[in-house]
Amino acid sequence: NFGGTRVVPLDSNEDNIKDDKDIVQGVTVDSLNLPTQLPVVLKLDVEGHELSVLSGATHFLQNANIVYAMMELRPGLHTDHRWKSIFQVHTDVSTVRYG
Repeated sequence: NFGGTRVVPLDSNEDNIKDDKDIVQGVTVDSLNLPTQLPVVLKLDVEGHELSVLSGATHFLQNANIVYAMMELRPGLHTDHRWKSIFQVHTDVSTVRYG
């Protein structure tokens, strides 16, 4: 992936990490207070960090009118139990919005 990036801890001592890192302060999707009344098309491309992103967006996901969602999932979903709660948000009948 020519445009791919990696997320590493600031104290990482990996030999293959260059000194010219860009440090970015992250925020959760839920902290952005995005509007939820409009239809939402969700495209998630975060190079293996899907669980982290979605875990920080549970309030938005539960309340948004998501009409289409697309993301690439990697093998091994069954190895992390946190995926169950993320998928439950999308399959729970009480969160389905019509209209």
